[in-house]
Amino acid sequence: MPYITKREPAPASDLAPRAHTPEQSPANASANASANASVSARGQVAERQEARRRQILDAAARLFYTKGYPGMTMNDLCRVLGVTKPAVYYYFTDKNEIFDILCRESATACLPVIRETADPTLPVRERLERCLLEMARRCVAYHLGATLGFRDNKYLCPDTLAWLERMARDFYRDLYALLEEGKAAGVFSYGDARVTAHAMGSVVGFMYTWHLPGQGDDEALAQELCTNMMKLVLPSQGSLEQTG
Repeated sequence: MPYITKREPAPASDLAPRAHTPEQSPANASANASANASVSARGQVAERQEARRRQILDAAARLFYTKGYPGMTMNDLCRVLGVTKPAVYYYFTDKNEIFDILCRESATACLPVIRETADPTLPVRERLERCLLEMARRCVAYHLGATLGFRDNKYLCPDTLAWLERMARDFYRDLYALLEEGKAAGVFSYGDARVTAHAMGSVVGFMYTWHLPGQGDDEALAQELCTNMMKLVLPSQGSLEQTG
């Protein structure tokens, strides 16, 4: 079998010379330390600004949710935050911009759920169930923003409203595909895919009319919502017995 012959170490003169790294002067060390401190300081400022921006959005979401878009004022927001108007206007132009951002955030979290969670290696029933459960979880988590998008969408700017409609169309297109795949495989039983898909969407879409955030267990609620949505496509026990 092949073998490796042990070689003697090469003489020092044959080794490649190491690159010489000059010693850092005190001036260079001080400059580098200052630069690092400056970067760290900018990062801390950015973090504080993002935290303040998030605080404003969260407070506004609660006010929009309880007062509605017409009833919520920037004075209300400043009073809750304990700040002056310039402190809010530093981050946002007006309450309409804040409202649009909140609606976009919830839609961005909830509507692409099928594309983000559907695992093509799973059987279609398990795939749909996982997607619906994740959708329910996200709708519960983003309930305030989702409520605004459903309940008060007439106050959205035209660009945001058109964007939301495109997002919704994409969501239902993905859901139709899953439903039709399951029906073709004999796993799902329903009438019209469009009617069934929109019935599923209504289960979470109309949560704003009855759900009270903070009351009950969020995961248990998501599980129950998913179970009820799945009932819309699973064959009834009677039809299974007839098929058998």
